Amino acid sequence: MNKKILKKLIIIFIIFIGFFVIIKIIDLLLMKITGLGKPIIYKYSPIYGYEHNPNQIINRKNNIIKINESGMRSNYNWKDNIADYKILFIGDSVTYGGSIISNSDSFSEKTCKKLETLNKKKYICGNLAVNGYGIESINRRIKYKKFNDEDIIVIVLIANDIQRGIIHLGTQPYWDNEINSFYPALTELSMFYIDKFRIKLRYKNINSELDSYSKKNNANKEILSQYYNDIIKELKLTLINNNKKFIIVYSPEREEFTKKIKYLEIKKIIEKNFPEYIDLSKYTGSIQDKIYYDGIHLNKFGHEIYTDIIYKILGDYLKKI
Repeated sequence: MNKKILKKLIIIFIIFIGFFVIIKIIDLLLMKITGLGKPIIYKYSPIYGYEHNPNQIINRKNNIIKINESGMRSNYNWKDNIADYKILFIGDSVTYGGSIISNSDSFSEKTCKKLETLNKKKYICGNLAVNGYGIESINRRIKYKKFNDEDIIVIVLIANDIQRGIIHLGTQPYWDNEINSFYPALTELSMFYIDKFRIKLRYKNINSELDSYSKKNNANKEILSQYYNDIIKELKLTLINNNKKFIIVYSPEREEFTKKIKYLEIKKIIEKNFPEYIDLSKYTGSIQDKIYYDGIHLNKFGHEIYTDIIYKILGDYLKKI
């Protein structure tokens, strides 16, 4: 073989190998800095749509996320712990907390720590919230849970929960198995953007469609109101049948502070069924710009504020048990 050709082939081979080595280094850096490549693993559920796989510990953006043996986001095992009070939190991504905080920074975990300062009682808090859950999934999670030893349930709702139906795992950008790839971080990152592009390409904005649906026809609006009322009544019946103390907490979006009429009808339906529900917008109005990570989810400071509010409410409730 001609030496010049051989030399060119060697250079091409070195460039080829170098390219993949550089990509691997980038992948390793992404894994170390962001935790990409090792996502939380979910599993399909015909009842709730999906749920967390139990017994997971991952590091995302230097935040530790632990899922215990019962599929809860909690630093403590639920079944193995004998506590004076077991408090079950349930909701959507606001309560779950996402990867922007560690378990120990979530208001569910911090509330129990703060309650222990009241007395010498032992408190265990379990966070059964899951990203993307709506009120129907929340209702079923309470109705069909595999345990019944909680003393009180704290349900944290946002208005959008009432508008969601049961969501299938296949429509969410979640993983139900580990990423078996030579570039796991880049694989997860690319799949995230591919999912976003797929959804944008195939579906219109659901919230805009819903608003349009409500405004076009009064009959449609009446049907929606009836539907919202029915699913909230179903939640109420489930909680009554569960025969445990419960608190309904409403977490507002940032936009609700400037657009007072937004979700007003939904809040009225919640209040009609749960007259003593806690509307956190009444407690957080003056610090609204400091508590949010985005338009809905809380930052670390927001979790501290929610902890203080829920701690005071729970302190009064627990005295009655």
